[in-house]
Amino acid sequence: MNWKWLLSAGHPRGPWAIMTALMTFGLMVVTAPFWQAGGPLVAAVAAAFAVALSSVLSKLVLEMRK
Repeated sequence: MNWKWLLSAGHPRGPWAIMTALMTFGLMVVTAPFWQAGGPLVAAVAAAFAVALSSVLSKLVLEMRK
């Protein structure tokens, strides 16, 4: 498989940014009981993972729509 498209900017920035923001918000809402109990460091790590995961998932969803 060619995974080069994952690192390229081949998708329109608007739909990708909106989808990434919505997925990040959703992931933070779903995982709130865990990171709220863990304190600020756990919240920061959870936010970083949520942004990274939602970014990759947005690229995958937009690639499937092509």
